[in-house]
Amino acid sequence: MVIIYARVSTEEQHAEGYSIPAQVDLCRDYARKHGIRVDREIVEAESASKTGRVGFNEMVAALKRTKERIILVEKTDRLYRNLKDFVTIDDLGVVVHFVKENTVISPDSMSNDQFVHGLNVLLARRYTKNLSEECSKGLRKKAELGLYPSWAPLGYVNREKGIAPDPDRAPLILRMFEMRAAGATLDQVWEMTKREGLRNRGGSILQRSHVSKMLVNPIYRGDFIWGGKQYEGKHEPIVSRDLFERATNLHRPGRRRKHVWAFQGLLRCRCGRLFTAERQAGRHGRGDYVYYHCTRAKCGEWIREDRLDELLLPIVERVAIPAAYAERIAEALKEAQATRVSWQEGERARVRNARQMLETRQEAVYEALLDRGANHDVLERLRGKIEAELDSLAAAEERMSKGTVEHFETARQVLELTQSVFPMYVTKSPTEKARLLKTLVSKLIIDGATVEATYEKPFDILVKGLSDEAWYRYGELNPGLMAENHLS
Repeated sequence: MVIIYARVSTEEQHAEGYSIPAQVDLCRDYARKHGIRVDREIVEAESASKTGRVGFNEMVAALKRTKERIILVEKTDRLYRNLKDFVTIDDLGVVVHFVKENTVISPDSMSNDQFVHGLNVLLARRYTKNLSEECSKGLRKKAELGLYPSWAPLGYVNREKGIAPDPDRAPLILRMFEMRAAGATLDQVWEMTKREGLRNRGGSILQRSHVSKMLVNPIYRGDFIWGGKQYEGKHEPIVSRDLFERATNLHRPGRRRKHVWAFQGLLRCRCGRLFTAERQAGRHGRGDYVYYHCTRAKCGEWIREDRLDELLLPIVERVAIPAAYAERIAEALKEAQATRVSWQEGERARVRNARQMLETRQEAVYEALLDRGANHDVLERLRGKIEAELDSLAAAEERMSKGTVEHFETARQVLELTQSVFPMYVTKSPTEKARLLKTLVSKLIIDGATVEATYEKPFDILVKGLSDEAWYRYGELNPGLMAENHLS
C-alpha cells in the first residue's frame, strides 16, 4: 500500500507554502514522475510534538494490514517530530520517500544513511522542543513577577491577575495547618478533611497523600515553586509564615533522607523487575560497598557497583565513531546544511516578494478607504485579510531565520559526543556516569555477569552500523560518496 501523508500544525495552517494542498500536490507530482501508484491520501492539521495523532494512527493501522508499505511525505518534520513516532515507523519496516529532501529511507538503506536520518529526526525534535521553550518563557516571566502562572491549587481560585483564596476551602486548609502545628498526626488531619467536607474540584474525598503534599506546599504561606525554582508570590497567603514553619518543622526531626543511588531507575533484572541498591559493610574493615539487586525477593540477581562499572565500559565504548569516519559524516551534514540554507534563501526571496505585493495592495486599500464613495465594509474585510496574510508571512520569515545554525550545532554536538564519550565516561563519578548513560541508553538488563543495553535513537543505529564492516568499506571506496548519497 502506498500512502501520501500530509500534515500542518494548527498555527501554520494558513502560512503560504505550508498548506496541506501544497504538500499533497508535491507528493502526487513525485509519484507520477517515479511511476508510483498511490492508494490513499491521509491529511491532518494537528501538532506532531505529541504522539496519538488520528491521521498518523490511521496510516499506521492501514500499513500493518499489508505487506507492501510505502509512505510519500514532504519532509522529515511532516512525518514525525518525536522519537516515539520514529520508532513506530521504523518497526513497521516502511519505505519512506521524503519528497522535498529527495531521500528514500528503508530497512535496506545503508547504516550510515539511517544514522544521518536519525540525526535529522533528532533535529526536528529539537525544533519542537524549542517551540515549547518559547511558550514557557511567558509563564516563567509571569512567575518572576510573583503571579502564579498555572491553574490554582486547591484552596485558591484563578483571578484575572494571579490567584486568590477560595472562600469555601481556605478556612479548612487553615485549620489543617493549625491542627498539624498543635501536634496532630497526618491521619487525624486527613480524618478532619473528610469529616468537614473538604473535597477536590471533582467533588471527591482527598487522598491521604494529597493532604500530606498540601501541608508542605509553600503556596499556602505566599510562595510557590515553578520550574524547580521558588518565587515570592503576590497572592494572599492562607496561613502565616510562622504557622507554616511550625506545622512543617514539628514533624521533621528524626526523618531519614531517602538516598538516591547513581544507577537506580536505569537497571532492570532479566525477570523484568527494576533493581534497587543498598550499602553494606565490607569484610575485615575493608570499607563499604554498594550492591544493586532485583526488587523481586526470590530472584536473587545482584551485582556490586564496582563490578557493574566494568561491565558498562564496553556499552559506552560501542558508541565511539572512528575519527576519520566521523569527519565523513560531518561533511555529509555540512552539505545537507548548505542545501537547506540555499532552499531557505529561495524561500525568503519568495516570501519577500509576496510581502511586497501585499504591502502594495494594502496601500491601495488605505487610499480607497479615503474615498467617501467606496464600500467601506468590503474594504475593511479586505484590509483585515491582507493584514492576516502579512502576519502569516512574518511568522514564516521568523521560522526560516531560526534553526539552521542550531540544527547543525546539535548534529555537531552529537558527533562530538561520540568522539569524547568514552574518555569522558571513565573519569566521572558514578552519579555522573549514570547521567551520561541515560543520554545513550534507555534500559540496561542485568543477566548474571552480563549487561544488555537498549540504546536511544540515533545511537542504536550508530552501534548497529559500527558493528557492520560494510559501513566502513562504503566510506573507504569514495570519501565523498556518503554525502552524495545522502543528498541524492
